[in-house]
Amino acid sequence: MNYEKNNKKFLLWLEEQLEKNYYTYSNNNKNIEKERIYLNGYILKKKDYVDNFMNDIEDLILSNGFVINNEKEFRDEMASFVYRYSNT
Repeated sequence: MNYEKNNKKFLLWLEEQLEKNYYTYSNNNKNIEKERIYLNGYILKKKDYVDNFMNDIEDLILSNGFVINNEKEFRDEMASFVYRYSNT
């Protein structure tokens, strides 16, 4: 049951809009502002970022003569890595 709950949470996270966080200051207060990220008029989702990241890493691995034996496991592990270390 815990796996299903975590997987659903992860899948919902992937569908969220990709946002850039930046800090602003006013009256000695630090505020976090968010800005959506667009590409060709399309609002990027976290899924788009994860897919591009995984493709770049995969290309880097293969171009250096290494082999990925289990592509599904590789992609699952990479997606989990990005999710774990993101600012959700």
